[in-house]
Amino acid sequence: MRAITVEPVAFVYVFALAMASPLLQQYIYDELSDYYSFTKREESKLCGNTSGVSDNITSLENRIQTEASHWFIGLSLASSLPSVFATFMYGSMSDATGRKPVLLVAVCGAFLRFVVVSLTVTFGWPFYVIFLGSFIEGLTGSFGAITGLCLAYIVDITNDSERSLRLGVLELSILLGAMASFLTSGIWLKNLGYIPPLWASAILLFLVCFYVTFFLQESLKEKQSFNKFSCLTNAKRIKDFILAKRGRYINVCLVLLFISFLFAVFDYFGSITVLFTKHYPLCWGPEMIGYYMATKVALAGIGMIFAFKVLTKCFAETLIVIIGCVCYILSNVIVGLAKTTATMFVSCIPALLAVAAPPCIRSIASKMVEKHDEGALCSVIAVTETIAQLLSPVTLNLLYPVGLNKLHLPGLAFFVQAGILMIPIMLFSVIHYLIQKNTFVAYAKMPEFIGENKVEVSA
Repeated sequence: MRAITVEPVAFVYVFALAMASPLLQQYIYDELSDYYSFTKREESKLCGNTSGVSDNITSLENRIQTEASHWFIGLSLASSLPSVFATFMYGSMSDATGRKPVLLVAVCGAFLRFVVVSLTVTFGWPFYVIFLGSFIEGLTGSFGAITGLCLAYIVDITNDSERSLRLGVLELSILLGAMASFLTSGIWLKNLGYIPPLWASAILLFLVCFYVTFFLQESLKEKQSFNKFSCLTNAKRIKDFILAKRGRYINVCLVLLFISFLFAVFDYFGSITVLFTKHYPLCWGPEMIGYYMATKVALAGIGMIFAFKVLTKCFAETLIVIIGCVCYILSNVIVGLAKTTATMFVSCIPALLAVAAPPCIRSIASKMVEKHDEGALCSVIAVTETIAQLLSPVTLNLLYPVGLNKLHLPGLAFFVQAGILMIPIMLFSVIHYLIQKNTFVAYAKMPEFIGENKVEVSA
């Protein structure tokens, strides 16, 4: 087993992505503030002493926040809609072309997006130009394709006993990339402005393209033969994968796993965090936003190590998923109620185990399918994650103005997100029951378990 493979790709890509996301949101917010003449003086007056502030200033801030949330929805749709199609096709296509070529296309798309974003900010072009960069990245697969291909790569080079640990390392690489990015982005923004960190991210992605091209080895040794460039062929392979005849309950468990995964990865990094924390009464600047996000991710990384080193020895993976979702719920509830900086940082504590769920779900799913189906499995998981990336920012950015303007409850979106997480908890309770009653459901891929005349193994 190779020690280092796609982990640097995941680390640098997420570093760049985590750098761009809050910076772009703050850039749009600042540009809208300038457009509406919402100056730093008025902002500090609003945050410092609301008793002497006119309703006009408060309503102006709410208007800017609402309009910014609508721009965020547009950016999300520009990337996520084409990436659902691209991820659907690329993951399965990689079974024929190999993982490396498709991964290179996805990383190059991310690089082009960052070049467009950096040029837009540097020359002050309209926001609409950023949509072009997001659309290009979406066509090449975006986050879902890259993480899905990294997952497929790890699955290719590991056996069942090694897989959980390597998937945990991959998830940890993603978390460390996000933590390093969040920790530095606020400092860069405060001291250097928007342009240097965005161009630095573009340069890093160029280096990743170079690494994938010249240093990353192909992981898929036995490539399948089919029309890899036919969308219908790939769609048929996904359909055949979903409807394949397997042991009793395996298909049921797989469907429940995919639905659970959709909600377990629902907006972990917080698409409305910037708006929520810039609003009264928190009134955070870029540094504090970066520190908060970095703290949340750092604790999640510690929780990830704890989950895979300790919890996996004490609990089944299905129970770890449930524990992770419960922690995620607690974190969201605390954020929704937060009125002070201290409370926001307290919300990071239950988030300790929140990210343990996704790698466990991936690991369980990979143990339910045959080796030749693993590319299709990774494609389905990547598409599911991309759909979550499409739905979560749209849903939460639509809910945020409703809570802000109509209900006077800025934390409404976090409460809704906490409620949504009850879905994977309930579904995984069913999965856990089925696995306990039928041991072969999760950990047997051998053909003998598929035949109806074979003896079933009970727990």
